[in-house]
Order: sequence, then structure tokens, then C-alpha cells
Amino acid sequence: MLIKNYKSIANTKQKKDLLKIINYAVLHSTPNYVLKNSLKKSGNGILVNGKKAADLKKNRIFVIGAGKASGIMAENFEKIVGVINIAAGNVNYKGYKPKTKKIKTVPAGHPLPNEFSIKGTRKILELKEKFKIGEKDVIFCLISGGGSALMEHPINGITLQDMQKTTEALLYSGANINEINIVRQKLSRIKGGGLARHFYPAKIYSLIISDVIGNDLKTIASGPTVNIRHAKPAYSIIKKYKLENKIPIMVIKGLRRTSAIQKVFPKVKNIIISDINNMTDSAEKKCKDLEYNPVILNKKVIGETKDQAEKYAGKIMNLIKKQNLKKKQKKIFIFSGETTVTIKNKNAKGGRNQEFALAFLKAMRNFNKNWTFISCTSDGTDFLDGVAGGIVDRKTFKIIQNKKININAYLEDHRSYYFLKKVNGLISMGNGTGTNVCDIQICVVLE
Repeated sequence: MLIKNYKSIANTKQKKDLLKIINYAVLHSTPNYVLKNSLKKSGNGILVNGKKAADLKKNRIFVIGAGKASGIMAENFEKIVGVINIAAGNVNYKGYKPKTKKIKTVPAGHPLPNEFSIKGTRKILELKEKFKIGEKDVIFCLISGGGSALMEHPINGITLQDMQKTTEALLYSGANINEINIVRQKLSRIKGGGLARHFYPAKIYSLIISDVIGNDLKTIASGPTVNIRHAKPAYSIIKKYKLENKIPIMVIKGLRRTSAIQKVFPKVKNIIISDINNMTDSAEKKCKDLEYNPVILNKKVIGETKDQAEKYAGKIMNLIKKQNLKKKQKKIFIFSGETTVTIKNKNAKGGRNQEFALAFLKAMRNFNKNWTFISCTSDGTDFLDGVAGGIVDRKTFKIIQNKKININAYLEDHRSYYFLKKVNGLISMGNGTGTNVCDIQICVVLE
């Protein structure tokens, strides 16, 4: 099971069921399940979604990539294609350490890039010259969420520290992922199609596990193999969040530079092989297996975490009141997406899923039905290593009363981790799950 502390937190039937549903949903979104459905070896041919992508008699095969899921993607790529058929490869990853034989891997930094992000990226770029990669070669680029930080190579004049300070300032400002990526793309030699330009004229197949609502290719890992032209200037985002005095002067200069018109990439194919729909649909299936009546409320939940928690708690309470829940009826509500936490307290500790659970708990304080709620990230790391999210129920209020916990204080200071630790509501998936397809929330309501 992916959930490492299942026995210690599954102390009710409803919690056991929700944890089983989450486990099933995330498991069926991992590369072990999705890569084998899209990538196959048939004779001398390598097929992607049933179409021939490479001929082992005519093409050399190289593997590159980055992301929270990219390490285990590399491991599965070797199993499907065969180690002997891969010329070379380099992938940057986080979490689960992949057991690859030919593809070299580097554990890099996330959510902020570190020296290993740059070191690993340099090794990826060096493949072209080292192996004289040309137009007859085929590169498989394994991309997943988290790649923006894990694969990095700043433009001239920008240091790693500059990138770290800028990324951190944006994360704390409340900027959404699209805005953060626009800035990062402007400062990077890799992002916004830079990786594809570097390996031209080789053919590139980007196999992508998406952590972005709507699967916007230019946003996933900041679009390293996507031809991007932004309507919104990067510097305008810095001004919007009043960060001019919070980021390095060299970054300001870099963001003000005029970019050259980018080339079109006719030899690049970007293919989504898994996304939030895989996880949500799998959750729905497991709900039915456990004899629940599932209702999917939304697959594109975005916005401030506290606001969305209050919104969906209210929506669930209203639906239950309207439907007049019958005796022994088991109703379960599923929604998914990726919300944002605007942090005002530097001593904050938690993640958006932990805060979602805490805010949802507060919103349900006057609801007298028997309910249980879980909010969990698919990658197993809710901003903190070893924490994947939170689980609470109606009985949590009794713990609050007994321990005299002020829920408002924890919520206002963004200290959801400490709150959930006190009420035994933290979910652990160890060092990560090997995938990344956004977050999922589930609420079960019984009579």
C-alpha cells in the first residue's frame, strides 16, 4: 500500500474506505500502470499510442526528462523497450529512487531548484555533443510535474541563488502556477521549448504525466519541448505581486529583455499519457466497488485553498439537505484539482492539502451528519517530505474540545501540519508515489 501509516490513522470504517480509495486512485495513476498502455515494443518498432515512433534498425534511442514521476517512468521505459535498445539517457527525479541500468538518474531539488537540478540538466544537455545526436536519432523525453524545479539551467547572468529567491518569492506571493512558470521560462535555457531547440534536429517524443488542470502543455514542467509565446510579459507578473524589491536585480534585468521569435518544432510530439482524469475516474471506480454512490463535483478545482474548502463543504451540505439522505445510504463526493495557499506567516508549516482538510473541518462544524473527509496530493509530498495530506471527520471536533485546540489560530497562521499532527490526521506516503497528477478530495456522508 502507498499509504505508509494506514494502520495508525484508519481508526473508523469510513477512514479505512477513504484511504483505500485514495490508494487505488493514486496507484492507477503511476507510470507502472499508464506507461505500459501508451508505450510498446513490437518487433523492431517502438510504438506510442499504437503508432510507430522509432525503428531500432534505423534509429538510436535516447531518454531524457525530469519530474516527480520521471524516475519511475525511466525505470518502466527500460522494462518496456529493453535496456539493450537504449543508447544512453539522463533523467532528473525526486522521491522514489529508480532502479535503472542504462538511464542515469540525478535526485534534484523541489520545490526550489538546487545545484543537482543544474548538474543533472547539464548532463542531459551534454548527451547531444557526447553522442553526436542528429536527425536520425529519436529522443524520448519523460516529463511530469515538478520538472520546472528539477530540470534547470539559467540564462547568462542569472545564478542558481537568483532562481531560488525568485521562485520562493513567487510561491509566497500567491501567484498561480501558470504565472510562476511564465517567469521561470523567461529566465531559463531549458523551459519554454529550450530543451527541444537544443536537441534539434533529432525527433522528440515527450511522454507527459500532467499535473496541470486542463493539460496546458506550456505549463507542465514549464514546457521544455513546447513552442511558447506568452501574451503576458513576465515582468508584469512581478509588478502584479509587488515583488520588485524582493527578487535580485539581475532577475529584473533578465525579465525585461526582449525575446527572439521562437522556432516551430515540427519534429516534436508532446503526448499526455496520464492526468487528473485517470486518478478521479479510478477513485470513482473504487467507490462503486466499496458500494458507495459517488458524485463527481469537479475535476478543475483551483483558487485559494481556504475559499475552495469552504465552498465545497457548503455545496456538499446543501446537496445532502436537498436529497434528504435516507437511512443507511452511503453518499460520497469526489472533486480534484490544485489550489493555492497565500502564505502570510513565515513560520507556517503545512501544504495545500493539509490546509484544505483543516479549512473543510472548520466549515463543517455545524453539520450534524456522520461525515469523513480526505485531501491528498498524488505525488505523496504536500509541500513537506513524508506528508501527503490530511484526513478529518466529525469526531475530530471532540479531540479539539478535549485538547482545547483553537482551530482558527492554526488556520490563520497556516500551521495545518501541527494541527493535524495533534489530531492524528496526517497522511504519509513515504518518500513519494512516483507520479504527479494534482490533488484529490473525497467526502463520505452517512445518515
